[in-house]
Amino acid sequence: MRHVLISILRRSLLALCLTCWTLGTSTAFAVCGDTIVDPEEQCDGGECCTLDCTFGDVGSACADDGFACTQDQCDGAGVCAHAAAPLNTCLVAPKGKLQITNDANDAKDKLILQMQNAPGVSPADFGDPTVTDAYHACLFSFDGLLMEAAVGPGGLCSGKPCWAETSTGFTYKDKTATQNGVTLLALKASAKPKTKINAQGKGAALPDAPLPFPDGVMAQVVNEQTGQCFETYFLEPTAVKKNSATRYDAKAAAPGSEIPGLAEVIRQDDPAEAPPPVDEGGPRVGPDPTKVYVQSLTYDGTGCPQGTVGSSLADDRESLTLIYDSFIASKGPAIPVSEASKNCQVNLNLHIPQGWQYSIATFEHRGYVELPKKMKASQQTTYYFQGDGDFSSADSSFAGPVARDYLIRDTLPFSSVAWSSCTTVRPLNITTELSLKGGTESGQITNDSTGGRIKFVLGIRWKPC
Repeated sequence: MRHVLISILRRSLLALCLTCWTLGTSTAFAVCGDTIVDPEEQCDGGECCTLDCTFGDVGSACADDGFACTQDQCDGAGVCAHAAAPLNTCLVAPKGKLQITNDANDAKDKLILQMQNAPGVSPADFGDPTVTDAYHACLFSFDGLLMEAAVGPGGLCSGKPCWAETSTGFTYKDKTATQNGVTLLALKASAKPKTKINAQGKGAALPDAPLPFPDGVMAQVVNEQTGQCFETYFLEPTAVKKNSATRYDAKAAAPGSEIPGLAEVIRQDDPAEAPPPVDEGGPRVGPDPTKVYVQSLTYDGTGCPQGTVGSSLADDRESLTLIYDSFIASKGPAIPVSEASKNCQVNLNLHIPQGWQYSIATFEHRGYVELPKKMKASQQTTYYFQGDGDFSSADSSFAGPVARDYLIRDTLPFSSVAWSSCTTVRPLNITTELSLKGGTESGQITNDSTGGRIKFVLGIRWKPC
């Protein structure tokens, strides 16, 4: 029996081999992973080729080329491209200025770049430029890179260490401007959205800027090793004081410019004057998978310990209401100082279908404030997309004597895009802080409910990822 099976196996193999050879030519089976691109394959091997031997998605990450002002992404045709384009993971600083002088005498060239009120980070987020981390300042137009200046880690400047560690970050100083003309780079972290970046340069070593600049300039400061970066936009024509062949002077994009993802919160404290919430159509049973909706939420803070917040999501999961049990800031003779300030951070995890852009249309805060004479209360709310950089905040204040309910409606025209080729969906973070100052008698401010609704816009913003 064994001999019969062997004979059948040999005849089967012979028949198979005969079908692989016809008239002196051979036809081989395609094997994915043998580094040979067969007719049935788009590619075979390489970082922009999948395990199925098809081209990787446009925008998928590939090997770093070592330049901080480029994006290292697959082009959808199997090639790892290194386009001189802005990174799409930077934290946005809504305030700042950019001044550049490009004189005929290069010794008179100057650069001042300031970024202010970026989202809160810790000094550790800056890495360690005293030993390992290099920093790049990159200026972009919508067409590509305009200018780049970089400073490496460590080193000596005029006999002293170029980099110094401070209580809030790091500072680079070099009066001789030997590294790309950079004389100063100050990195100042803040737990609140007040992080600051200040870069200055001068002299012949400073790269020449192609002035006058086109309409629309974006600046980024990037850590080459970690990828941590910050960005500011200079886009509003009214904010550009001068743009000539020798001089550029501009402030950061004015709030409300809608570029990209940054705008002013319009805060209205009078419910009678507040516009009605956006109506996105009739109710549905369950969420619409073709739209953005809230998948889940988490919360934490001194004003909202675990188990103290009730949440109610609409059936379509496009609107939600949070009820706080203990979000109360209080101040008085027998009250601990720590009770005068309370905060709560809510993280919304969003379902984002392919190709959708989303924004928060309105967010309402309801509460009660009771203050004696000379006491003041404030409510500050910050909205940002985690890791994406989009950021906006609003403040309301109350002065005693006062005792009343309040409703505050924030209208947020900023937006963020979930690109179809991106692999990470970033949660929306909403941080609210209540605080009391002044006065000698007892007072309090509470936030007893918060409600919001998501507005949907179908389309593509300014650049695919």
